[in-house]
Amino acid sequence: MNEAAIAKLVPLISYLYTQAENARLVGHNYRQGTDQTRAYAMGREDGLQTAISLINEIIGKTKTAKR
Repeated sequence: MNEAAIAKLVPLISYLYTQAENARLVGHNYRQGTDQTRAYAMGREDGLQTAISLINEIIGKTKTAKR
């Protein structure tokens, strides 16, 4: 993966971070809601954080391999 390809991932990572933060806020706002609502929001946040971690790992391995 070259620098141009990595640069194209930056907006995706930014979007995923925003979505994860939104999911965290939704979970916070629904604290008084049902267990199912809280579980949905927390699961969504966890899934987004996993996606972000995987993308960052790919970028890290790519940068290391280029050296």
